[in-house]
Amino acid sequence: MPGNPCGPSPGIYQRDGTDARPVVIFVPAPSYRPRLCFHDIAERAVRANIGRRLEGAVRTVNARVAARR
Repeated sequence: MPGNPCGPSPGIYQRDGTDARPVVIFVPAPSYRPRLCFHDIAERAVRANIGRRLEGAVRTVNARVAARR
């Protein structure tokens, strides 16, 4: 492959006649660092909204059941 003096990049290639076309190219794994305390933010959001959302869902289900009778 162009730009790689050691041969083709690591990956999966599909043979096309005498050529090989890359299908999946393996790249180094990214290194992420946490920016937000996602678990804590999600837990606070659930605690703040669960009662209201659950009541609404129960009301919706009850209304659908009542409409079928």
